Amino acid sequence: MDWLSDSVVNLSHFTRGYLPILSLALTATLLVYGGKPALARSTRWLGRFPAAIRYLARSALTLSVLGLVLYYVPQWLTQLLSLFNNLTFAPVLLVVLILVGVLADRNS
Repeated sequence: MDWLSDSVVNLSHFTRGYLPILSLALTATLLVYGGKPALARSTRWLGRFPAAIRYLARSALTLSVLGLVLYYVPQWLTQLLSLFNNLTFAPVLLVVLILVGVLADRNS
């Protein structure tokens, strides 16, 4: 049983160095899966405008929202994931990766 706890601690130490990159990857993955419904909602809302205004408004809306999400959410995820100690960080990260896989399977 000691080898299991040692493996979890070693995996936690290894992945803790890459926590900002993991947070950015999780944020990008959530944007990919949540982007299609959000795009459909914004398209429906902007559909009443003329084409030239609609294109400009849609690009401005997309750039500002995605920029804010990619700027703030990885920092928040990094802070949230850094709260876990070395015995709970690796299992939480594995559960999150499994949930991302389930989400990918449901969307395909």
